[in-house]
Amino acid sequence: MISLALFLSACSPGALSTMEGTPGKLAIAHPTALVASPTGPAIAHPTALAGTPEVGFPTAIAPPPGDMQPVFPADLPVVNDRLVESEDKVYANGEVENRSQGNIQFVKITARLFDPGGSQVAENFTFGYPAITAPGKRAAFSVVLDRPIAYQSYELLVEARTTSQPPFTGLELVDEFSESDDMGYAHIYGMVENTGETTLEHPSIIAVLYDAEGKVTNVSTTPPSTAEQMLAAGKHAPFNLLPYPFGTEFSSYRLILEGTPTTKSPPPELEILEIEKVGDRLVGFARFPGPGSVTVYGITVVFFDAKDKMFGYAVGITHPQDLAAGDSAPWEVVMIPLDYARYEVYASYSLK
Repeated sequence: MISLALFLSACSPGALSTMEGTPGKLAIAHPTALVASPTGPAIAHPTALAGTPEVGFPTAIAPPPGDMQPVFPADLPVVNDRLVESEDKVYANGEVENRSQGNIQFVKITARLFDPGGSQVAENFTFGYPAITAPGKRAAFSVVLDRPIAYQSYELLVEARTTSQPPFTGLELVDEFSESDDMGYAHIYGMVENTGETTLEHPSIIAVLYDAEGKVTNVSTTPPSTAEQMLAAGKHAPFNLLPYPFGTEFSSYRLILEGTPTTKSPPPELEILEIEKVGDRLVGFARFPGPGSVTVYGITVVFFDAKDKMFGYAVGITHPQDLAAGDSAPWEVVMIPLDYARYEVYASYSLK
């Protein structure tokens, strides 16, 4: 397995420590790594850590050129990393920059916490977004660990594999805005379009949130409002991303869009009927044409201003939520904006 260890100053719960006299920043210590020698003991090397291949990748038969090869550790630096604490969890957030000459996949990040005596007190791992990262781009991550009583340092181990597959490009952002709700929680709203030639399964929006210093403070994901988690070619779908943990503060963000092309056919569209504005509400009916039956999870109304810019987002539900073929049910959304120029209605549901 090839891995890159980055040892950073961390904190006792609630505060980040300072290294090298730079207030508020974490210093990176680059330890001497070990390279396993095939004919003798491990030898010291200043930049890389190499070992035996991971289980599942045989050594007797070389993988195809450009696919599933380990990425050299020096080409996988961790940048913009930061620890964030919330209740009983610690989040090790950051980005892995692809400094290799090709696309990479399976970017795995393992985070470990250590107590003042150097003993490991927590460990977990995750894979970065996007699934395939192009040269010069960054894969974002958030490793969730159980919060120990105390810890003083942490370690990040990174590994990845090469791929000849291109990064995903079939989902595009067509509109977005951010605002806080009545609880003070910031949301990121937007609209995506399937610009590919086939249906997308499991489309998702990943938000990478940054603090004022450019450190990653949160990585959260959400699906758009679709039927059966599928989005047909040429279709739009709105989304509402509420970062978790709730109340996460950020100064800026970027969005990563993912999805899986599929030959499956989307389910029949829910028909939206008889929409009427009543005071500060929109009311209407939804009908499922069939075949089969569905459970409706939400009716989303997106509002646009006079410049056709998305600026409002409201969600309601049908009563009842379960609809058989030919059934109709009323729905409503409340507290709609007063100065909208037009709106669009979308439904999120799954087949039963």
